[in-house]
Amino acid sequence: MKSTRSGSKWAHVSCALWVPEVSIGCVEKMEPITKISEIPASRWALTCCLCRERMGACIQCSVKACKRAYHVTCAFENSLEMKAIIDENPEDGVKLRSFCPKHSKKTHRKEALSDNSTDPDNRKMATRGSEHAPIRREIEMTSEEKDSARLAKIQAIEAEFYKHVSTKETAEATAADPVVVDFVFNYWKLKRKANHDKPLLTPLKEETDRLDKLEENSLYSRVKMFVHLRQDLERVRNLCYMVTRREKIAKSFLKIKEDIFEQQVRVVMQPGLKLSDREREAVVLAGQSEHLYDRLGSNDPTGPKPCLRLLLDALEGREVADLYGQ
Repeated sequence: MKSTRSGSKWAHVSCALWVPEVSIGCVEKMEPITKISEIPASRWALTCCLCRERMGACIQCSVKACKRAYHVTCAFENSLEMKAIIDENPEDGVKLRSFCPKHSKKTHRKEALSDNSTDPDNRKMATRGSEHAPIRREIEMTSEEKDSARLAKIQAIEAEFYKHVSTKETAEATAADPVVVDFVFNYWKLKRKANHDKPLLTPLKEETDRLDKLEENSLYSRVKMFVHLRQDLERVRNLCYMVTRREKIAKSFLKIKEDIFEQQVRVVMQPGLKLSDREREAVVLAGQSEHLYDRLGSNDPTGPKPCLRLLLDALEGREVADLYGQ
């Protein structure tokens, strides 16, 4: 534990690191602990899901949908998953991620191993599952964890840079004395280690410009591809909208034609109503129009033939097939 700036209060260093409102005055000495007064009342009111006590400041699970709270010390005692993710951007620093017992991978893994340890068959299955654990873990990694793992791999490769050089091949390629090459190699390794694994010779400006240009061209081509893809999707969206609108209009038109036809049949078939030939023709032609759907749906090349006229001719005993030109 470390004291505050006044020296009257003490706090855990781990709590000072994990509670977001609290900070540490001197990072090298890890003291004093400051900004405890900035902890909001809502954090003080949280109840720890592990010890069930409402004392001290709790932190919450990093899963957005989860609101479970717990003390930092309780989390460490119960082996909850507590991650410190190093960001490639030095301004962002270190991102802290903690998970409750439900979302903590370590807890589930420990429980599974303890349950399977009593059964030999389960122990074999656990061993087989552990072989695929790296693959499963790689799939479950978040983008921040992937960036952190990638940065760690790059740093590991840079730390072992000397393993990628063969003095024997270099001596054969340059026709130089192997002793001299080995001496230069050891000198270069020591100098680069003293320079924090950085290259002794900085890359040429032309080379860096060429790499930047290649990267810029690659980004430009990708942006151009996404722009074309967006334009194609916009055209498809417009076509779908126009087809949907056309079908709605056609459905509405056919419904109107159906209502007109039913009304015509109701007028003609009304008992006791005697119509002259002129009136009968007017009723028949009431549903006829020069609409596109009438012209496309007609079997008569001279124009549309109303359905009511076909019905009346059939009732009077005329051949309906003759009306279709058959």
